Amino acid sequence: MIGKILTVFLLVFTVAGCASAPHGVDSSLYTSTRVSDMQGYSDGLAAVRVDEKWGYADTSGALVVLPQFSQAGSFSEGFAPVRFNTRWGLIDKNGNYVIIPTYEELGEVSQGLVPVKMNGKWGYLKQPDKVVIQPQFDEAGPFRQGLALVDMGSRKGFISSNGQFVVNPRFAFLGTFGNGLAPASLSGKQDSFGYVDGTGEFKVKATFDMAGVFSDGLAPVLDDGKWGYIDPQGRMAINLKYDDAGPFQNGLAPVKLLDKWGYIDREGAIVIAHQFARAYPFTGDNALVVDLNGKGYYIDRSGRQLHSLTGSISVPSASKALPVNSSLKPAAQTESGQPGTFREGSKAGFVTLEPIEYSLQDEKSGITKYKTSESRIFYSFHPADPGAKSPKTLFVMLNGGPGAGTVVNLLSMNTAPYTLDREHQAEKSGGYSENKFSWTSIGNLLYIDAPATGFSYMVSPESRTMEGRRLEFMARGNFNPFIDAAQIVRTILRFMEDKPAMRDAEVVLVGESYGGTRVSTMLNLLLFHDRYADGSSVFRDEGLVREIKAHFKALFSDQELTPKVVAGQFGRQVLIQPELSGGYQDEISGYMFFGKNGYKDSVMKDLAREAGHEGEFDSYYPFKCRILGGRETAACAIIYWVPHFDRDLYNSSKRSTWSNELEAYAAKSLRNTTALSTVLQYNVADIKPMYATARNNAYRLIFGIATGEGFLNDKDNPPGRVDWYADPQMQKYLPKNPAAMARLISWGESQAQMYKKSEDGRSFSEKDMNRLFGSLNYWDKYLVEMNLSAFLAFTGISDEVERYMINPDSSPRYGLMFLENLTLVNTFLTDAAHDLVIYSPAIPEALLKYTDVVSRVAYKRGSEAPGAELLGMFKVEYKPGAFKSKETPQSANIFYPYYAKSGHSVSSAQPGELLSDINEWLKVR
Repeated sequence: MIGKILTVFLLVFTVAGCASAPHGVDSSLYTSTRVSDMQGYSDGLAAVRVDEKWGYADTSGALVVLPQFSQAGSFSEGFAPVRFNTRWGLIDKNGNYVIIPTYEELGEVSQGLVPVKMNGKWGYLKQPDKVVIQPQFDEAGPFRQGLALVDMGSRKGFISSNGQFVVNPRFAFLGTFGNGLAPASLSGKQDSFGYVDGTGEFKVKATFDMAGVFSDGLAPVLDDGKWGYIDPQGRMAINLKYDDAGPFQNGLAPVKLLDKWGYIDREGAIVIAHQFARAYPFTGDNALVVDLNGKGYYIDRSGRQLHSLTGSISVPSASKALPVNSSLKPAAQTESGQPGTFREGSKAGFVTLEPIEYSLQDEKSGITKYKTSESRIFYSFHPADPGAKSPKTLFVMLNGGPGAGTVVNLLSMNTAPYTLDREHQAEKSGGYSENKFSWTSIGNLLYIDAPATGFSYMVSPESRTMEGRRLEFMARGNFNPFIDAAQIVRTILRFMEDKPAMRDAEVVLVGESYGGTRVSTMLNLLLFHDRYADGSSVFRDEGLVREIKAHFKALFSDQELTPKVVAGQFGRQVLIQPELSGGYQDEISGYMFFGKNGYKDSVMKDLAREAGHEGEFDSYYPFKCRILGGRETAACAIIYWVPHFDRDLYNSSKRSTWSNELEAYAAKSLRNTTALSTVLQYNVADIKPMYATARNNAYRLIFGIATGEGFLNDKDNPPGRVDWYADPQMQKYLPKNPAAMARLISWGESQAQMYKKSEDGRSFSEKDMNRLFGSLNYWDKYLVEMNLSAFLAFTGISDEVERYMINPDSSPRYGLMFLENLTLVNTFLTDAAHDLVIYSPAIPEALLKYTDVVSRVAYKRGSEAPGAELLGMFKVEYKPGAFKSKETPQSANIFYPYYAKSGHSVSSAQPGELLSDINEWLKVR
């Protein structure tokens, strides 16, 4: 039966071929009103799309091969690759198949050879379809001057027609030959593009930001944001002044200036004025252009219109003169219109953590054993740049909340190779841009989303019912600071185990906001691991301790594993606006906000005066502040007064919704799979645990509503209530601590604001992810920026948090861990001028409340005043024998830089200054 079908299939295409334009039919391209796209001419024919199908037209506008293909390539040597349904074949100029469409993909014919993709790899056919170079490459281009560009992994090289490498695959970027030279870059970074000859040796120095293919003796190059042209000796032939530039063909080249395209000659003189929305290189004496109204037509060398297309032409993104078949693995379009690339060594995916058995114990409540559900922890790894300052350093990035996703914050805000920060976007960026402040310049980066935050999710059969999901958050031991820290430590150790080059890396834990508490807990688990196996601590996790010991035994063999030995690898922390001492920190912040208990800051009065609301403090306090601990608390200030003054909680120099919109902007790109692949520098389609088929029992939320008003409501109860936190039915689920309550209300309202400000929630839509990965249950989401259900579990509704006094917003134990870690760990702590959620001046003052271990805290803020130092002074002095587990030093110093323009997200407001300060701090031993 299969044989008969194949025979019929062959007969159909052999006899009928591909339908050419029948006689008596008006086949003129220019009378069609349904033209939506057209390519440039090659071999006298151009591919054209009509009614979403592709065919071919000649230079007179006649359709010589009727539109019938899903995709169509350019003609070369009389043949063109086309896709019919899902498979590729090759046609001649009459539309007849010379290779039946049976292949995964075909490329351009060159020197009688056809690049072909079979079983996921590329090789070469000799017509009609004899394999002459076996499929073995990840990408393969046409032959030019006897050589073909191929891709092995993420590195590029050239092969000869016998399939042997002539230039080994060592380039990150490589283009095709022209004038005996090919554009190339070893790193793919700025200032690294030049030109190599057929041996792979650079003949034009690698100093450009981008380089195009030579044609007509000139090549377009990009430097300092402008394009020009060089000759084969690397000399500037036409000065750098254009916004975009294409290759010369027959003596003319399209160039863009002031958002319009025109044509210049080889002397740089304007031959055809800048007047087009897009202009393509000349083929013979004709060139395709698109006018400012979207109409396409052909012009001659004088600029005179030859044919007009009655249908509008879609204007593709400018190519920035990228070499043909450059073999980059495209992920998206960057702000410059160039394809983004998947960088060698970058990786994204999930670390699956099996159910973990642990216990909590104290004298009052005794011992309770827990077993978590399976968790799948999302990570994104970005290797250090070639020549990075600290190539053996691994920065582990962790946001807080608890419940906030790292991908939406630290990864998005100017630390990774791409940025999603709207304040640092190139013009017409589309939501993301290459980041010139990437920390890959100083080390390797590992971003981790904590359980049920960002892209991480939990798995349990109990998730199928609403009551089951409540119990997952309330009674299963899945969400509290200790198990959270233990899960992330496991994730780091397993990542390092799977990546041998990172096993002995110096690890720098980077925690933002609640990330400070998280990092303090993680370091304590690592440095003083024995106490977490013998029951002497409130938390006992023997499996974690075994994993820690196994990791260090592999590194140090039989050396005694002391805290100092552990600190040899985990001995640095960067704390960006951290919560460190919970209730103590909030208490001091409240005093400072209102000038109470001897503090004279009176931050709220200053804000009131600036906002024109002076005098309100003595006359009006809303009912809201009763459930927030009173009218002069940090909670009341943050949730009522700051928004009342139209100021942003996270950056008081900005209007009230500024930070919310910043996060919504970033999240919108993260929900687009093409943008996400570019930002992660890894193809997300290859991440199997992301697919809906892999997460039938997954959950992220109790209910399906992510916005603040509805996070506890049923999915059919629409958001809109602004007093949800005053509902008596909800009181049992709400945190008792006023500071936690304030953050819950603030986050809830911010989620609602983001929803309203993002085009009626379109940036919250996961339609694009659904198309690739499949649709999820309503209690599961691909991305959760701030998981309010997780936050509640940490601070109020989970069984263990209050019973064992491990609530991070009220318990002083985490600040004590920070102080103990500080005796061994080199610490960087930001001081941001405009952050009110984590008020910087309250941090050192709150540490003074640990009177059993601290004798003195000496500190002085940096300043931008003339002649002042930006680096502040922070020193903790200890009482003798403060920590029984080891000899306590007399004091510990903290690197304490001041950021005068920053709020909570220092990497957003002052990314360059932060990167520079981190680099300087790394030099301190």
